[in-house]
Amino acid sequence: MKKKKILVIEDEKKINQLLSINFAGEGFQVDTATSGEQGLEKVDKFMPDIVILDVRLPLMDGWEVCRRIKGNHKYKDILVVMLTALTQKADMEKAKVFCADGFIGKPFEIDDIIKKIKDMT
Repeated sequence: MKKKKILVIEDEKKINQLLSINFAGEGFQVDTATSGEQGLEKVDKFMPDIVILDVRLPLMDGWEVCRRIKGNHKYKDILVVMLTALTQKADMEKAKVFCADGFIGKPFEIDDIIKKIKDMT
């Protein structure tokens, strides 16, 4: 069975590493990016099954990255999960407007994220 691919787009190094190590340990093939622009480049090259996407990113925010992924027919099967400290109801509604497939607030429990992602795949 082919390993599911996850792209983590997160500029906080510790969070990026935590997610990468744990998802790799769960059998996922993982790649990372630390900015919105780099993330879009990696979406095109890596073609992940799921993108875990921070909102507050340098160069291009996560909302714009999500809009571009969801707006491109080439990426129609890629799931996008927003990962953010912005956890007000308006932020969750914004994720829906941008067609995100999931929303996870920071701080988070790593086991909860792993379960959520496994349930989605």
